[in-house]
Amino acid sequence: MIELEVIDGNLTQAKNLFFLAVKECPLVKELYLLAFGPLRSVFGSRELMKVAEGMVERGLRLRKDVEEPMEIVPAGSCDRVDDYGEGDVEYDAEELRRLRPY
Repeated sequence: MIELEVIDGNLTQAKNLFFLAVKECPLVKELYLLAFGPLRSVFGSRELMKVAEGMVERGLRLRKDVEEPMEIVPAGSCDRVDDYGEGDVEYDAEELRRLRPY
């Protein structure tokens, strides 16, 4: 449904469907990636940060730092990095989970 709305040019409706879909299926990474792809033009940088933070909270793997999706990245230029680097989102999320008081 979201992709059909994008094709029809109803990006605001597609964004609303995006949030409904994420609420119903919070562990589907492909849904989150729509915000950084076809729906990028209707999301502000603050909203994209929240989407990325939601991915981290749910344990979905991010290959780039949270600030990087705000920049335009040419297709095919993303390299896979398996170790934790400085500022790595996964490392930060792991530290937050480790430091939880419960």
